[in-house]
Amino acid sequence: MQISLQAVIDWAGRYAPATRFAAENESDPTIRACLEWVNVACQQVPARPARNLFEALQAIVLLHFAIAIEGHGVSVSIGLPDRVLAPIVDHSFNP
Repeated sequence: MQISLQAVIDWAGRYAPATRFAAENESDPTIRACLEWVNVACQQVPARPARNLFEALQAIVLLHFAIAIEGHGVSVSIGLPDRVLAPIVDHSFNP
């Protein structure tokens, strides 16, 4: 398990510079901003705890993709995201 988790951390470590490079070469400001968000998130997660909802979702996506890639076509569920993300979501938000 430690080897697998370290592999996902290493993957995020390689993904961060790739998104920075993509952002630097992107002409669309919206796409560039999204790539920059992913870059910052991948520098934080999954190696360290998420600081906001976006980073938490980024960590879930990375782990989900890693499981799916190695799962050889087996269906994988992320479980109960509302419970996993509850500590990160600001409950004072009132739409």
